[in-house]
Amino acid sequence: MAKSITEAAAKAWKSGTYATGKRAQTPTASPAASKDFAPAAAWDDWPRGASPSDGRIAPPTSEEVSGLAQSGDRDAQEIIDLNARGVGDACAMLGDMLSPDVILLGSLARYLGMSWIEKIRARFAAECLASNAKSCRIEPAGLGERLQDCSALVVAVAGE
Repeated sequence: MAKSITEAAAKAWKSGTYATGKRAQTPTASPAASKDFAPAAAWDDWPRGASPSDGRIAPPTSEEVSGLAQSGDRDAQEIIDLNARGVGDACAMLGDMLSPDVILLGSLARYLGMSWIEKIRARFAAECLASNAKSCRIEPAGLGERLQDCSALVVAVAGE
């Protein structure tokens, strides 16, 4: 595992190719030479399962990003903050449109923890109508390790 998000991106960059889902592209400059280099943006189109053996380096998993953030990597912390802001905005839209009593967060809540959830709650409260923000709770789903298994079962049953 890379020691930082920047190191993971630089490793992909230095390898000469990075996967985009369409074709391998060769970068023309190093990340250090480009102020616009945004590793997370470059990973948007990368297929999961990429590996160094096939010339592609996959983006870090949510567990790896969380570990890097906990170890003080500023880029990883920024990625988590951006994610929490986006999830908070999405929850606020759901809260305003549907006025639910509770919004349950999926597996990222398990990996990223209570500080991530608190950031989402704060963004939700700032963006949602006050009446909806007061009546709606945002909580992690209580299924733990079984969450993705249960999600797959719902899709399988719904497809019948």
